Amino acid sequence: MLNFLPFFIALFIIFASPQPSQAQSISQDFKSSQLTFDYLASDGSYWYDCKHTQGKEPHAWVVTCQNYIFHLHLLLFQYIRPNEATFELHYWADEVSLLKQSHTQSTWLTVDKEAKAKRIIAYLGFGDDTSQLRLGVELTKPPGKR
Repeated sequence: MLNFLPFFIALFIIFASPQPSQAQSISQDFKSSQLTFDYLASDGSYWYDCKHTQGKEPHAWVVTCQNYIFHLHLLLFQYIRPNEATFELHYWADEVSLLKQSHTQSTWLTVDKEAKAKRIIAYLGFGDDTSQLRLGVELTKPPGKR
């Protein structure tokens, strides 16, 4: 064990030392006007426009679509580098009234420094993917206080 002691000390120094940041991470809160939600059948037999209100946490929303009620959490991070930006969209929803199901999604998108993201549309499948909760996020509207 003594022969490996310098190796373990070197590893400790490498991993315990502060590392230079590879990217700046920025989380984003959204105004209600930046978000839209719809609940629809995968076969197209129905499409419900949903209403949403801010939850108790900055990233929490209560989404009501007819008789369906979703408790949704939405996180969007941007990792800024000199030549590119990476977006991490992570959200999950618990349907608490009828289906009593939870689903989550995480998507990563990297764009070069010339690209500017305008909108994100994402879906979560429910009921064995027979229906979907559709999320629209407008990134061109200024984020901030609701």
